[in-house]
Amino acid sequence: GGGRTDQTQSFSQNGTLTGTTLVTTSATGLSITTQTDTSGSGVFDQTTTDVTLSNPDGSRTRTVTAYAGTATAGNDNHPLAMAA
Repeated sequence: GGGRTDQTQSFSQNGTLTGTTLVTTSATGLSITTQTDTSGSGVFDQTTTDVTLSNPDGSRTRTVTAYAGTATAGNDNHPLAMAA
């Protein structure tokens, strides 16, 4: 518990939904998942995970990975890009 989810929606001038972004942040702030629906279809086209790990020596390792679609367990999507 203690995490946070924020949703932002975009609309055209006539009120049609054109996109949604859902950002989920862990309670520690060390894990952030951003899901984006760029067309307003209700289906997320891209998911980005941004995870920071605390190492035993006190340093931190950050990995940011972008996926097509959703990055859920059992999903066959492969990373589009990854940076550490």
